[in-house]
Amino acid sequence: EERVEQLRDLRRLQAAGAWLDRRLTWARNDAALAQGAASFNEQVMAKQAEAEARVNDMGHRLSECIGLKRELRELRRAMKARVAHREERRRDHRREAISQELSHMASEKSGKAVEASSTPSSARSSSYGTAPWLSTSSWRTANRGFSAGSTTASGAGSPSKRFPRFDWGRFGSESLLGGLQPPSPLDSSPAMSRVASSKAPARMSASSPSLLGSPAAGGIQSPVGVVAFPSP
Repeated sequence: EERVEQLRDLRRLQAAGAWLDRRLTWARNDAALAQGAASFNEQVMAKQAEAEARVNDMGHRLSECIGLKRELRELRRAMKARVAHREERRRDHRREAISQELSHMASEKSGKAVEASSTPSSARSSSYGTAPWLSTSSWRTANRGFSAGSTTASGAGSPSKRFPRFDWGRFGSESLLGGLQPPSPLDSSPAMSRVASSKAPARMSASSPSLLGSPAAGGIQSPVGVVAFPSP
């Protein structure tokens, strides 16, 4: 009986040992699997967190890009408005500068005209120009000189001086007036008459030969001879 009981106990011990071995094996396998599952879950969670962070970052970047584009559009509008305002101010300043320059030029021209009209030389030339003994050619020459000066002042035409280079009417009138002057009391003396007679040929020779000629050549008769006013 004791031996039978020992065999029964041995079988129970063997079954208990086998069950314990299986239990230990399952526990080891379960621990290994749990560890692998935990690492896998950790990796999955890390990947999900990275994906969420990436998506959030993309959304943040997109929102920042949209805000930047909006700000750029506002800056472009402000720059266009500033450029338009600056161009308008530039045109206004240029218009004002041009008007001031034109008014300054007009005032200078008017001042020069008044100064030229108030000078004695212009008064003498005008008085000689209106003398009755001037020929038509000299009057046309003077008018041509004035018109050339006016076109030069206005900016068109060839550059020329205000007055002609040689005033034929003035030269002829001076010669005519010099010949028409009455003799002074000093000229009545014999000595002065001899001096005048000696100087007369020299004065006649010093005058222009083109101014002396016959009445048929277009001159006028004066006490000192024929004075001609040929056209230049």
